[in-house]
Amino acid sequence: MTQEDNPQSEPSHGPEHLESIKIAHLTMLQGVITRMGANSFTLKVLISTQN
Repeated sequence: MTQEDNPQSEPSHGPEHLESIKIAHLTMLQGVITRMGANSFTLKVLISTQN
């Protein structure tokens, strides 16, 4: 069955494509977590210097 036969199904991608999407999502999450950690550290430093 092709994409034209069943328009509601998603187009099939090879395992390499799905793997690259997973890697991109994990890389994005790693960047978000790293920034959150850096922001948390910065806030702690700013708070401690206010006292």
